[in-house]
Amino acid sequence: MVVDETHIFNELTWVFLPGHFIMIILAFISIFGTMNIVLATWNAPYLHGTCNYLIVLNAIADSSHQLTQIIHGVIMFTKDGYITRLPCTYLNTVSLIGANTAMLGVFIIGIDRLFSVVTPTIYRNSNKTIYHIFIAVIIVVINGILIGLIYDYAINNQNELVLLFF
Repeated sequence: MVVDETHIFNELTWVFLPGHFIMIILAFISIFGTMNIVLATWNAPYLHGTCNYLIVLNAIADSSHQLTQIIHGVIMFTKDGYITRLPCTYLNTVSLIGANTAMLGVFIIGIDRLFSVVTPTIYRNSNKTIYHIFIAVIIVVINGILIGLIYDYAINNQNELVLLFF
């Protein structure tokens, strides 16, 4: 797409502004909800289980993704939303890690619940520290692979203009 860089707010930018405004509102709601989930899990001893820790991790990851929506919204409302690919990737790194972790988190919570229902005795007697480390390694490795692929593409297409929106 060819973009006229001399015109700060072109027609396509105005199309995305309502979406950015809605995303900013939803980001604040998401952060408030995450704070409630974290505080409830922290304060209630009966919520100190593996599944609840995974839910907290998922909520924090989702909020880190939503937090960058606020940054994108500020950039979009204060200046032209077009940026070259590599700086856009730098700005989106936290958002991408949060989104990837949240998606993996939902999958891992499903696996955890399946494991607890199918093999309840093994699940209750398993070493939770090793289990948590295993889950963390899976998330870090998959995130590393995905971010590596994204950065590889961004480095090879640095000068491409994109609309800062994720």
